[in-house]
Amino acid sequence: MHQVFRIVELLELIFHHVQDQVAYAQLAITCQSFRELAFDGLYAHIQSFAKFLKCLPRDLWHMEDSQTIGFRRDFTQDDWGKLFSYTRRIKTVVINNRDVVSNKVAASLRSCPFPSLFPQLHALHINGYPILTPMHRVLMVPTLRTLTARDMDVSSLMAPTLRTMNMQHGMDMSSPTSASDSPLARLPMIENFSCGRHRAEPTAWISDVLKGWKHLRSVDCGPLDVEALEHIARMPRVSSLVLPVAASDAWLERHFGIALCDELDLQVGNFVTFSRAMRALFMPPRDLVLSRIVGGSRSLAHLSSITIYSTDARNFTSPSPTSTTPYSLSHITNALVSCVSHDHLTVIKLSDYWTSGKPSGRIRHADLTPLCVFSQLTTLVIKLQRQRILLDDDQFADLIARWSRLHTLSLAKFEHPMGLSSLLAVLRSCPGLRNLDVAFRVRLSDVEALRVTPSQSNNPDYADRIGHGSELPCNRYIEWMNMEHATEDPEDAAPLANLFRRVVPALCSCQRAISSTTGAISGQEARWWMEQTRRRTNGRVEEAKEWKAMFWCLVLAEMRGETTGVGNPNKASSHYAQELRTSSL
Repeated sequence: MHQVFRIVELLELIFHHVQDQVAYAQLAITCQSFRELAFDGLYAHIQSFAKFLKCLPRDLWHMEDSQTIGFRRDFTQDDWGKLFSYTRRIKTVVINNRDVVSNKVAASLRSCPFPSLFPQLHALHINGYPILTPMHRVLMVPTLRTLTARDMDVSSLMAPTLRTMNMQHGMDMSSPTSASDSPLARLPMIENFSCGRHRAEPTAWISDVLKGWKHLRSVDCGPLDVEALEHIARMPRVSSLVLPVAASDAWLERHFGIALCDELDLQVGNFVTFSRAMRALFMPPRDLVLSRIVGGSRSLAHLSSITIYSTDARNFTSPSPTSTTPYSLSHITNALVSCVSHDHLTVIKLSDYWTSGKPSGRIRHADLTPLCVFSQLTTLVIKLQRQRILLDDDQFADLIARWSRLHTLSLAKFEHPMGLSSLLAVLRSCPGLRNLDVAFRVRLSDVEALRVTPSQSNNPDYADRIGHGSELPCNRYIEWMNMEHATEDPEDAAPLANLFRRVVPALCSCQRAISSTTGAISGQEARWWMEQTRRRTNGRVEEAKEWKAMFWCLVLAEMRGETTGVGNPNKASSHYAQELRTSSL
């Protein structure tokens, strides 16, 4: 064995990144030096505690019913040794209401001869138990750092060593009359706190509890009041803050001056409320403004990620190109530019309440231009149902050129799909792009224009803009695109496939067409189906959705290098077409 594999610390790092049960099992029997680390990986995370107990001798346990495991006899010293050889490796345990352990089993485990049956247990996730059971007490060990509880009373599950508490529908947030009455007050080391956000207004005792936590870094517990936000602002660093904001919240009139925040998630009624919230959270208190002015300009907050969700489903007021409404994107872009450091923001996600309805607003180039100052963006998501994005190809290319570090780009909905030149522009400007969700529409003439030089083209400016020959970009990461073709004729599949093979060779899915070794329809079958459908009167109109999917199946088949000719009609006309109809329901 190579000497490098004798370095224990290096092996621990390697095994930590494996994260595959089958691989751990294989490594355990490959080499004696790997055995202990492989077993550590196999038993680090237990997803079913009842199933885990089946590692004990078969004569010890039995199934009392279809879900409940029990013990037939008392533990022996050998039984304890065998069990501890596994439990000493456990770091995470998940228990749910289908994972039932009898009270007798829990009582037996509590009588173990070791100081702790789970010396490395750090995280406990309990789902679906309405009341505390003896099994939960077995798992509440001094090493516990993370507790997630759903649909149960957690008041008896508090451990003073907890760093992370995640309560999902598990506690009546209005029941305590003061912070001292709350079991949360017994958790002095809490850093990350999350609970069900069902309250419409801030609760005084929640604020008092938050103020008692001196190491707080992450908060997601519904509406907060002024005192709670003042306490959070005093923390040296905020990892994550999830906050619903109402236009009537009193804290919007204050300034808290949060200087460093990794992730901010705001749920707002409209974009004006977002603008007010950003200025309240990140602008310094008025009495500290002068002390934070450097060289005549105020220092900006270091925010890494912003997620904005607009909850107001009412119709927008249709704006003119020069006017602003409570739903104008300029409220968001201006607030970000004025409050957030341009060198630190890497993620912007914006979405609204998706309902059916006619579009009543437009997002134009001028609305998005302020975001160009955030040159470090790796993720940009704008998905607004009631406002359409109105850009031409030149404007799109101008914006994308400013965000060369993008890994994820998702924009919806467009007034008109972007053209081939926009696709090539984003591939050229963002070489590391992994996820691309933008509506593109390709015309055959655009594809043909790539075959000639600008001097030979009827439209030299366009041909020069999209590039040709060896100038074409190549992205080897993108596997899916939102793509349309102007004609979708079978004859157009080959030239389009040739183009995609050069610019997006990893593409394996487009629209609802999927290219894989197991589920993909062959090029012959797709072509046969399209030819048969085209011969029927109104066949293409009646089968519009299936036609689109079949066209892209044909393109993907051409990309795979399949020879397309007369195919087998059975799979295309029955099985796959039925699958398409089902998926479109």
